[in-house]
Amino acid sequence: MQALRDSDSFEKESTTTEQTSSETPVETSGASPIPALVLASVPTAAPDTTSGTAPSAETSPLPPVSTSTKAKPYEWILSPSIDLMFCCGGVLWLLYGAFLLGAKPVLEAGVAAAFMWWICKFGLIFFSYGHQPATLWRVYGSPQTRKTLGPIVAVWGVVAIAALICSMFISGFVQIFTKLIIWWQIQHVLAQSYGIALIYCYKRGYYMNDFEKKSFLWMINGSIVYFLLRACTFESCGKKNLYGLEIPFWGPLPMWIYSIALACLVVITSVFAYNVIAKYRRDKQLFPWPGLLAVGTGLMTYHLDFAFFGAAFSLFTIAYYHGCQYLVVTTAFYLKERGLPEGLPASKIGSLLAKPATLRYFFFLCVGGVILSDVLPRGLSAFGLSAAAAYLAVFATANFHHYFADGLIWKLRDPEVRKLLVA
Repeated sequence: MQALRDSDSFEKESTTTEQTSSETPVETSGASPIPALVLASVPTAAPDTTSGTAPSAETSPLPPVSTSTKAKPYEWILSPSIDLMFCCGGVLWLLYGAFLLGAKPVLEAGVAAAFMWWICKFGLIFFSYGHQPATLWRVYGSPQTRKTLGPIVAVWGVVAIAALICSMFISGFVQIFTKLIIWWQIQHVLAQSYGIALIYCYKRGYYMNDFEKKSFLWMINGSIVYFLLRACTFESCGKKNLYGLEIPFWGPLPMWIYSIALACLVVITSVFAYNVIAKYRRDKQLFPWPGLLAVGTGLMTYHLDFAFFGAAFSLFTIAYYHGCQYLVVTTAFYLKERGLPEGLPASKIGSLLAKPATLRYFFFLCVGGVILSDVLPRGLSAFGLSAAAAYLAVFATANFHHYFADGLIWKLRDPEVRKLLVA
């Protein structure tokens, strides 16, 4: 996606800045310098919701921030514990472990199973549903972004509504639409993990040369192609049943195509690994381990999806990997765009999560997400649509809009994004 390609120019700027800063004493100011995002897709729906319950970025202008680029960035997005659990896959692997040990999310099957059920319900509402309105808040909550990108996002919203109407009234359309969105979701989830890994690289002064950066991107894109071809080769990977509706299997492709894709993925992954080792030997810099965890978790969940996890993939991955990962980044962006309290360093940003303004922001996201992903499908049933078709139609439409909008809003060439997410 364009958002990822834009990161090249930032890396060159950052390298120049790094060289300059080594010769000049670091200056600090009351307001924290602030990071920059590389989300390429980010992971899954944008509701058409606005609410007065959320704090307004317009009424809380960003206070003056030092223009100095010499201060060392904070190495984490919110805090070490929050990042490791919700950005790098920690909580996801804990849930997978409990699931494989027999703790299935069933409300009336014992304490452990009931606990897992409530964990899944919380993740669905707060992370899966809740991360979706964050995209529209990002677009329309900032006057500058609203002016530059608001019209394009609104036009795409009209296209999404047209797709929703087709899903409601054209037989079989919703299954095909959902199939395409599931494919797009693979790119969306893995591209987001790539972007977050780059954030950790830039925050920690790990700057790759052009070939190293390309090998990293090749590994991600090669994985996306491999997973898509796998879904068209093995029916167990490409056929799904969602809400009682069968999502078609488009295949099978000849086995040799799958084998070539796998071999190519092994080669480009090996090239990336070689570049990481070579850079360590040359520059004594190791690829930031939180970035490796973020990307590795995404790749491993897709690799192991059908072999081990099965139903656990849909129960946990979007909520407790993609959704919570997205909320960590967008919350950091939201807080810094509003302006950190005077004298609060970026390393203390996690202390703002329990503040009333932040809680109102979370409340807006949850309410907007529930209206979009649960209330709206129930309302569509009044038009004669089955509950299964209504939920799938909204799922596909919301993600169709969200994936497109995310590709527009997270670009490192935007100075404001760069200032707010990589400092």
